[in-house]
Amino acid sequence: MNEKLTDDDRPASPLYDRPIPDFVEVDVDGLIEAWLMQAEDWLVAYDGPDALTDREAFEGIECLARLSRMRPELRGREGVRTTIEKLTAALQPLASDVVRRAVRYPDLVGWRAQVEEAWTAADDDPELAETLISDLDAADWVPWFATQHAKSSVSSDPFHRYLEELGSCHDLFHQHLVMFCAAEAFVRAVGKTLAEEFDSDDGGWLTSSNWKYLHLLNELDVDIESISEETRRLVLGLAADSPNPVVRLPDGPQKMGPQEAVWRVHELAPSLGAAIPELRALESGFRWRDPTGSFEAEVTWPIKLEAEGDKTLELMFGTGEKYTMAAEALAGQEVRLGNAVGFIEISGEGDIWKASAVVTYGEVTKGLNGELGLSVAGTPWIFHNAT
Repeated sequence: MNEKLTDDDRPASPLYDRPIPDFVEVDVDGLIEAWLMQAEDWLVAYDGPDALTDREAFEGIECLARLSRMRPELRGREGVRTTIEKLTAALQPLASDVVRRAVRYPDLVGWRAQVEEAWTAADDDPELAETLISDLDAADWVPWFATQHAKSSVSSDPFHRYLEELGSCHDLFHQHLVMFCAAEAFVRAVGKTLAEEFDSDDGGWLTSSNWKYLHLLNELDVDIESISEETRRLVLGLAADSPNPVVRLPDGPQKMGPQEAVWRVHELAPSLGAAIPELRALESGFRWRDPTGSFEAEVTWPIKLEAEGDKTLELMFGTGEKYTMAAEALAGQEVRLGNAVGFIEISGEGDIWKASAVVTYGEVTKGLNGELGLSVAGTPWIFHNAT
């Protein structure tokens, strides 16, 4: 493949296509060439549906998805387009069997163990960080392929167990986000290839597989122009003697590799007006307090969108010591969370009462611009996640 990236290939938006620091070397075209070679190797080795193995099914999805999520200008290149067509022709006719086999292949428990071990290591390991990101990428694409080509498989128990394991991997990824910054050159090179929108992305899986790069790029984009490289490494938590990032082109198919339509609090942290480091990656809910400090509201965030429809959210309102008593004084007042409107109701019996308002995730986020705010009776409350 001799086609090179030009200014016309680059999107106007900097969501993924960020400026590259002078001391980071990337080879985007070389990376795309390596991906094409991996796909061609898979196609040559593929010996038909009767010989399909779990690993082959998983890596076939990986090759197809990696090329499919690139920007239209890159997907439209003759070599890329032809390879996507060949992979689709091989995998689509036996999609249900491909998914059934693919979910059995990756060792997601082992992936988490590798992350924990790397987190406790004394030195940064850019190659290991790159491998771990690539593995998580590959695992993210199985649900995408299933929803695009084998919808009947998404209701199976093995598929749901796979999604649960995958969700745990993403929790750990966000908890140790800074560790993956060691693979900066790889992250920035991949970012140059990513599409921000897709014409067809049933379930949003392909789009959500990009989000890990958005978080990593946000983490990496400290003020690269006004601070020294040494200070920047200190801010990112990288070892001072770590080598300057250079993209490592993969020499063969990666061994592992999901992302369910998972909504975690770290996805909405910027909308809350909170710096991402201020929120723990495993936060299960948001809290607000009224301006007087007399009342507190808390909402538990959904782990996933249920297949049958929207997700109900329940805002709980407390008062008194540690806000453990139901805020009965707020009964009947209007609540607005994002773009959803509800009313506080009091329920319970005996000594157990609660003050709550029910809304849905879709109502909260529909047309949401700016901060995800909470107001009661027209008065804005203050975001406050400190315990």
